[in-house]
Amino acid sequence: MWRCSGALGVYSPVLHPSGCGIHIWHRRHPSNRNRHCCPAARHQVHWNEERASGLLCCLCDWISDRQGQGFTMLPRLVLNSWTQPLSVLGLQMSATTPSLMFSFKRFWAEHCIQNFLSKARSLPCCFWPRSHPCLGWYGKCKHELLVEACRLYTKFSARPSSIEAIPFVIEKAVRTSIYGRPGACYVDIPADFVNLQVNVNSLKYTECCMSPPISMAETSAVRMAASVIRNAKQPLLIIGKGAAYAHAEENIKKLVEQYKLPFLPTPMGKGVVPDNHPNCVGAARSRALQFADVIVLFGARLNWILHFGLPPRYQPDVKFIQVDICAEELGNNVKPTVTLLGDISAVSKQLLEELDKTSWEYPPESKWWKTLREKMKSNEAASKELASKKSLPMNYYTVFYHVQEQLPRDCFVVSEGANTMDIGRTVLQNYLPRHRLDAGTFGTMGVGLGFAIAAAMVAKDRHPGQRVICVEGDSAFGFSGMEVETICRYNLPIILLVVNNNGIYQGFDMDAWKETLKFQDPTAVVPPMCLLPNSHYEQIMTAFGGKGYFVETPEELQKSLRQSLADTSKPSLINIMIEPQATRKAQDFHWLTRSNM
Repeated sequence: MWRCSGALGVYSPVLHPSGCGIHIWHRRHPSNRNRHCCPAARHQVHWNEERASGLLCCLCDWISDRQGQGFTMLPRLVLNSWTQPLSVLGLQMSATTPSLMFSFKRFWAEHCIQNFLSKARSLPCCFWPRSHPCLGWYGKCKHELLVEACRLYTKFSARPSSIEAIPFVIEKAVRTSIYGRPGACYVDIPADFVNLQVNVNSLKYTECCMSPPISMAETSAVRMAASVIRNAKQPLLIIGKGAAYAHAEENIKKLVEQYKLPFLPTPMGKGVVPDNHPNCVGAARSRALQFADVIVLFGARLNWILHFGLPPRYQPDVKFIQVDICAEELGNNVKPTVTLLGDISAVSKQLLEELDKTSWEYPPESKWWKTLREKMKSNEAASKELASKKSLPMNYYTVFYHVQEQLPRDCFVVSEGANTMDIGRTVLQNYLPRHRLDAGTFGTMGVGLGFAIAAAMVAKDRHPGQRVICVEGDSAFGFSGMEVETICRYNLPIILLVVNNNGIYQGFDMDAWKETLKFQDPTAVVPPMCLLPNSHYEQIMTAFGGKGYFVETPEELQKSLRQSLADTSKPSLINIMIEPQATRKAQDFHWLTRSNM
């Protein structure tokens, strides 16, 4: 196993009952081709909560051109870390990040699925990979249950039949995870393989797979797409995380600037073209989506984040040009006018070359640009008015305004929560690609601290001094808050901002809380979305040796953030108290404002 991993450029792993995330090299980029095994002690991370062990794997390739790899010893840890509930696996597949997970089964630990097996006897035989009699405790199906469970949510899931087969299975897992649309793979190693002895000469090691082939769109389709763009009255480019992963920033930025096209980034597509670019219409998102007549999707999916491409958020006759590396994604929810199947960087270059054949640019003084600029100006004014309010407690916009003022331009911004994430993605800007990490397509809560640790490990290894800012809602922080201990154990200079409104979306202040408790027991009267008021989350950080701040005013926020950015010797947590009833500014559609639902 270890020699096979070495041949493929895998960092030597160290197993741990709580799972660990390891970096491995894949040879996708020329700079990685001559890399070999490095000391694992520099790159292993042991976690408090199993699910977080998969988060480092999920983001390694996204932010560092490395593939991620995780190891666990027990089946239940895989169930926790990858299918709880599909948090990491689903996130990896939805985020299109290649990664590997290995499980080393221990017979004494397989009681974790015994109850499930005993209840499954009444299920049809076709549910199981082998015949019905194998369902006994000492049968073979129990070994393959996890393989079959993971098969639903991975690109490849397998269990080597012998030690000799391990090199081939791992090579296929690596290759499958990075070819086409990247995604997660799972390899299950039987327990008896760990102590089994074989003749080393009988093992045949495989070389690392070739770099993923670069596919390009059909010339006729590119020609048609260019024609549709030229004839558009109200065009819009939407830049998704697929464009970020494909490293298409150079070509897409040239497309935006050379042809004067407005663009809108998705949450993890932020930074492919900087958020402060004059052609970014993020401040007029609703207006841009609602009235565009031609929309070019660069690695963005028409899912709930983009309202499925349907009215009333879009014109009924809007034309979509869909650019994606995954053929199955083309035509989901809305039939596109043109489909461009291929590597997004290569296809965007094809579009540039086709548009260059004629002298054309979208008129910067068009009515469409005028409409967008007016809406951007009014929305920015509304946000600025909210940010300038002096009343206490603060609102979201006041907090994010003061945070944005001090953030380094090259920092990683990790964010999760309800209003915290939604509002934060409109105010906190990204200037570099692959520097925005959030809950992703599935809206998975609990990813923030795992992502922050992953980003900090990569920054420590490749960009010393680059800061990681993790912006959490108070409820989102509760999902994985004990990873603060992991942060302190590895002394990672992460800055955690907990935007605390005492609840999910909205909560109670202390007076309302006490008044509510006068009537009945808390279990009967406290709304399920309310949390304990004025919780001192910063004390979790100080308990493990980091720095904690409890802030209630803009001045305290500015001072604590300034001190945290200046101190790179230890992590910090700033607990920011805001108005419990604070919410988003008024939206163009009433159903986008929770209070009006």
